Amino acid sequence: MKIKYGLGLSNIEIKKIVNRCGIKINGIYSKDELPSRLKKGFYIINLQSSNDGSGTHWTGVYIDNECDLYFDSEGFVPPSDLEGKLSFPYYYNAFEIQNENAKSCGYWVLGFIIALNTSRNKFDGYVNFLKKFVNNTTNDENDLKKMFKCVKGIDEIITM
Repeated sequence: MKIKYGLGLSNIEIKKIVNRCGIKINGIYSKDELPSRLKKGFYIINLQSSNDGSGTHWTGVYIDNECDLYFDSEGFVPPSDLEGKLSFPYYYNAFEIQNENAKSCGYWVLGFIIALNTSRNKFDGYVNFLKKFVNNTTNDENDLKKMFKCVKGIDEIITM
């Protein structure tokens, strides 16, 4: 069964997409279940605590220990549960790119990971990814859909 773009994603659906794209991640966690020490690589984090039920907002982080990168499609700083695990200085996007009426945060995190995964220099990949999305969250959602259409095999999982 295919996943319809625009509906909120579960951790199981996110894992299925990441595996289909051949992207290695270190894990998918609720913010309160993160390992005490994060190793180099990608993490997908739900900002709702594990004991609060199903998640509400997905974010992503790339740990490099020289240049940690945090991504939140709503443009917020990392929660304190995570901030203490990041190397300073770390970078985050301070602007919203997700339309407030959309349930697409999981897709945004996947876009972040796909963009960085294909970049030799992760910081440059992060900056270039963010540059694609500015000023109009409705257009940003459409541009994200276009980005997914270019990912080999993703059409076998996600319908647009």
